[in-house]
Amino acid sequence: MKYSKPFFKMLKTYVQRYCTGPPKVGDEISVFKKITKDDILNFAKLTGDYNPIHFEASNNLVHGALLNGLVSGVIGTKMPGPGTVVIGQNFTFPAPCYAGDTIEIKVQIVSARKIMKYKMNPVFLISILYFLSASATMHNKTKIKPLNDTLTTSTESPIGCVCGIFLSGQFEKGNKELPKGNPAIFHDLPGTFPCTPSGNRLCTNKCLDMIIKYLPNSSKILCSSIKHDCHKEKAYLFIKNCKSGWINTNLSAGREYCCKDGTPYKCPVY
Repeated sequence: MKYSKPFFKMLKTYVQRYCTGPPKVGDEISVFKKITKDDILNFAKLTGDYNPIHFEASNNLVHGALLNGLVSGVIGTKMPGPGTVVIGQNFTFPAPCYAGDTIEIKVQIVSARKIMKYKMNPVFLISILYFLSASATMHNKTKIKPLNDTLTTSTESPIGCVCGIFLSGQFEKGNKELPKGNPAIFHDLPGTFPCTPSGNRLCTNKCLDMIIKYLPNSSKILCSSIKHDCHKEKAYLFIKNCKSGWINTNLSAGREYCCKDGTPYKCPVY
């Protein structure tokens, strides 16, 4: 029996994905790619980005989004591989990349964290989030200076937006003291916002966008995330955008949660 090339390609992908086991912390892969002028032109045709710096300068500067796309290709096909869904990225470009440069795209599994666990008859569902560290290293490591300085009205440095869900038993309402213990659920958002009231509002809005997506399953998620039982407690959103610590947004889902042994149950009315 003869098999076609697509069959062998599919078989190779299956073996790489399912017979070698899931990626582990420390696993990494490197892919080299030479960027050509045609690559830049084709990307511009696709996106409509004909910025003169990519075509009319003495050196054709490669689009940052093109480099991002190459990283995406490695993540989706090689490490971790098919089935991977990227939910957030944070990129910096420490050096320029020009047409003719050869870049190295290196993806490494730097850590793994269990983010959700709840009962689903008859099995447990465990979702694992892999944090990927992807970098593009150019042979020409010329340093560049920023075109302009960014003004800020705050002397405190932002640390990145973190969403935290605390139960009502962990703090006193109206008290400015920090909540006790760790949040029941927390999530780091990509990027940073200014350490100002407006920056904190932006952080809060981003957290709310995320919470709304999971609100229908909030009972299962919350109860499976805490290590103790709870009875008629409300969940409040805190954010951490500055070094000063958690900020109470005073926002709550307005409902009470009851959990026992990691499983939600209907709270009594009394």
